[in-house]
Amino acid sequence: MKSDSRGKRTPWHCFTEVAKRRCKAYFKTQQNEKKAEKNALKFAASTFGNQWKEVSEYVYTKNHQQCWDQRFPLLHSCTPSQRYKRWTEEEDSLLVAANNAYGGQWQLLSRHIPGRSGQQCRERFQKLRRTKEAHINS
Repeated sequence: MKSDSRGKRTPWHCFTEVAKRRCKAYFKTQQNEKKAEKNALKFAASTFGNQWKEVSEYVYTKNHQQCWDQRFPLLHSCTPSQRYKRWTEEEDSLLVAANNAYGGQWQLLSRHIPGRSGQQCRERFQKLRRTKEAHINS
């Protein structure tokens, strides 16, 4: 490959430099968009309170559950009394039985499974349901 007029760069080097500049501009734009989204979420949450569907309409890039999750990330992180281990078969059977009794009331349901939060119960139940559906469909 021929080098440029200064004898130092090939066309490939020039191409990669332009690509790097474009990537930097793209990531800077992405960071600005994330900041704007975060500020919009704060404003909407302070304006609409716990009406997460209205908040999600204001922050149009996320649904109501994603808005809630982003606004309150510490609510479903594990406390020292909660587990972050693999689920046992006993816990799975307790989860299914409690779901049959209470439906989708995850905080209430989590009281019957020691050491698990409502969010953990919800995510585990959804995983169990997907696994069961996959076995049925195959």
